[in-house]
Amino acid sequence: MLADELDVSLNAVDMVMGDTDLCPWDMGLLVSMSTRFFGPALRAAGAEANAFLLELASEQLKTNVENLVTEDGLVVDRRNKQNRVSYASLLRANKYNVTLLRYP
Repeated sequence: MLADELDVSLNAVDMVMGDTDLCPWDMGLLVSMSTRFFGPALRAAGAEANAFLLELASEQLKTNVENLVTEDGLVVDRRNKQNRVSYASLLRANKYNVTLLRYP
């Protein structure tokens, strides 16, 4: 679901669960509840991250967000396909501390 929202391949997503050095402790997920509990939150976080990437790309590519689309880890100007930037390039220059909206 996250890969779908970010428009990347499934192989590009790594999820860390169960490592309390990296994640908060929880009691775990039982009986396929992960899709029900994590799915909507992952989709919401992915959509917000996608919007953030489009904003960054808009500044770098000097075009309006409305002119941009995502394609397999790239942000591309739909009017000029050569005008593009990768997610990695957008994020490499700085560390971003972005607070995503909490999923209700």
